[in-house]
Amino acid sequence: MVFIFARYLLMPFALIAAVLFAMAAHIIGTSLHHQAAWQRTVATVTDVSPYSETRANGLTTDGINVVVSYVANDAPMTWSGKDKDIGLYKAAKGDRIEFYYDPADPRASTRPR
Repeated sequence: MVFIFARYLLMPFALIAAVLFAMAAHIIGTSLHHQAAWQRTVATVTDVSPYSETRANGLTTDGINVVVSYVANDAPMTWSGKDKDIGLYKAAKGDRIEFYYDPADPRASTRPR
């Protein structure tokens, strides 16, 4: 009787472990796919500007808005967005970074982690 009761107490932990494993497998699989199927290029940081945002709970997050230029499929491309979108938390104008882009949609891009 105690074993049956303990089994139900441990079930949420087993389910959480299974979900965490599935999430990790998805993240690793996506990263490997991007590195295998996407084209690698070197991007140049062309603009950096700081930003600060306040969340609903009152905490302030500081970061940088980044603009990078790269060549994809023999055409010049530009990407702009927040630092955390591509994993670039420190940058200066003129820095060169490794960058991956989707050959089918060169606007879709990411940085290796």
